[in-house]
Amino acid sequence: MSKEKLWAKRIRAFERSGLSRRAWCVQEKVQLSTLDYWRSRLRRATEPALVPVVVDSTSAAKEIEIRLGDVQMRLPVDVDADWLCRVLRGLR
Repeated sequence: MSKEKLWAKRIRAFERSGLSRRAWCVQEKVQLSTLDYWRSRLRRATEPALVPVVVDSTSAAKEIEIRLGDVQMRLPVDVDADWLCRVLRGLR
């Protein structure tokens, strides 16, 4: 059995045990750092590098809201950036 498979099995046993990491390690005669290493290594191996994101275009924001102190502005998302910068500088 490969080390990865062995440790995947041991980690499943740990998770089912209900014990703390430290208590499980004492019971199984395993270094806590070793358990943590393998949990981290196997978790990284199973996590996808990129997760697909679905964007619902019907719920896209039509306006933005900016709050600066007690000033609140609602503006269209396509507001001119230069104009907005001038306004915000004037509010400071």
